[in-house]
Amino acid sequence: MAVTAYIPNALTLLRLIAVPIALVCPSSWRFSLLLIASLSDFLDGFLARRWSVTSKVGSVIDPLADKLFVGVFTYLFWKEGALSFVEIALLFSRDLSLVLFILLSSLMGHWGRLQVRAFWCGKVATTMQFFIFAFLSLGMAPPFILFLCIAFFALVSLFELPFSQKLVRDN
Repeated sequence: MAVTAYIPNALTLLRLIAVPIALVCPSSWRFSLLLIASLSDFLDGFLARRWSVTSKVGSVIDPLADKLFVGVFTYLFWKEGALSFVEIALLFSRDLSLVLFILLSSLMGHWGRLQVRAFWCGKVATTMQFFIFAFLSLGMAPPFILFLCIAFFALVSLFELPFSQKLVRDN
């Protein structure tokens, strides 16, 4: 296997390594960590698709890295009083819609046959979350419209998810 096959997952691991660093580093490092996470999030998926080296490992650790990174940054800014409960609820609304989709898929008996893939609304919502954290990392209040946009894309994702996922046939 070519070395390029490992680069996307290595970039995702870089994002995972940034998670515990964010918990212990000075707040002045947050914007730099956010840039690293944002760039690695974009590049890992782009390169995996471009080089046709997508993997099951990558499909698990990439969203995990995103969720951990968003969770840690949310916790840090909440602890400092920079995020209200409403803003946090809106930040996680897309994730709640994903949980709702999984629950409904399970109830319909599709979960075991579902091949979960990235979807457009999820990518947009993650990008908006990173923008919110960029504002906060720079000591600025993010525009509330960004939080509302995440909630909008959470709602739209409930309609997109059933069409963007693939059911695998039982053999």
